[in-house]
This record gives sequence, structure tokens and C-alpha cells, in this order.
Amino acid sequence: MPAATPGLRPSEGPVPEDGPFAVFVTHGMGQQIPFETLDLVAEGLRAVDQRRRGGENSLPAPVARSVSIEGERLQRLELRLQRSDGTEREVHVYEGYWAPLT
Repeated sequence: MPAATPGLRPSEGPVPEDGPFAVFVTHGMGQQIPFETLDLVAEGLRAVDQRRRGGENSLPAPVARSVSIEGERLQRLELRLQRSDGTEREVHVYEGYWAPLT
């Protein structure tokens, strides 16, 4: 498992046990290439998942989708990852780009 990032800590509230889990990644640097950042994050999560499964990862590749959430169009990757108890959970990875807002 990767080391924690300094200054960041886990959520203080309970994490719901069912349903998809969302990961939101934000950045504002560099040229934006569609799905590039999402792919990098998803591949990092899949690498941790593969180690957790003992080197075996037969799960399908992430699915890319464009979705509308409250009228906003977002891109996401959907994947399944293994929890520490051995069960699997659906994870949705979203990306936000803050530079245009400044």
C-alpha cells in the first residue's frame, strides 16, 4: 500500500459499505489530454489491487464514460477493486481541472 500523502488524512466520517465509491482527482497544470489523468490514477489503483490479489488481476479493464451530474458533463473511469476483507467494490474515478476557474 502506498504511503499516505503528507497533509492528507482519511475521512473522519464513516465510509458507506455499499454502492460505488468515488475518487475525485483535481489538477490545473499541463496540457489536458482527455482521460490521461484518469487513466494514470486508475492504473495506480489497479497496481495496488493486483498486489493485494497476490499478483493476479483478471478483472476487466476500466470502463470510460461521459456522465451528466446535476447538468455538468464529467468523464469517469469505472473499475472494481478488492477490499482488504477480500470483497470487491465498484470505484468511479472523476477528474477536475481547476486552472480555467482562476
